[in-house]
Amino acid sequence: MKIHYNKYKWISKRLIIYAIIAMYHYSLGGIFLELKIYENMLTIASMQELRLSCGFPLLDSGMVRTALARSLLNLSAVVDERVVGMLRVTGDGVFVFVICDVMVHPEYRDRGIASAMVLYSLRCIENMLPSGVLGTVSLFAAKEHVRLYKRLGFEALPSRDRGPGMQLTVIGRQGEEK
Repeated sequence: MKIHYNKYKWISKRLIIYAIIAMYHYSLGGIFLELKIYENMLTIASMQELRLSCGFPLLDSGMVRTALARSLLNLSAVVDERVVGMLRVTGDGVFVFVICDVMVHPEYRDRGIASAMVLYSLRCIENMLPSGVLGTVSLFAAKEHVRLYKRLGFEALPSRDRGPGMQLTVIGRQGEEK
């Protein structure tokens, strides 16, 4: 796997090890994947296409536009000029960050793309934080992806020091009578 990053020039030890393993694994099958990761270039059409390919319903285009505009960061993973993965980072931009909407097209899964995007986003988040300031990065993982995030350094909750992650789903009422 050959990985290109734009804007930030960095190399993570984890990423080097993972990329070497991926190159070794995929070179055995004769597969070579050149992955490019772009910041803040994700389009509404690309996001909708990925949502459909990953089994999620289409969203209203205006909602997607707003979500992308309010994101602190969005990443597009591109192979052969095709957007095959995405990731968004939301939060307050000061010390709380949430990684969300990590999606990889089914044809390109299990090739290290999600890992590369998460590691890239973590480096971007580190660069958003003032030197020495601790930031919290959260995410919600589907059960089948918990191992991936643990391998990248995330801790499942509850843990020794923290309670369980919690979630509440609410239904929008915008435009309804109060």
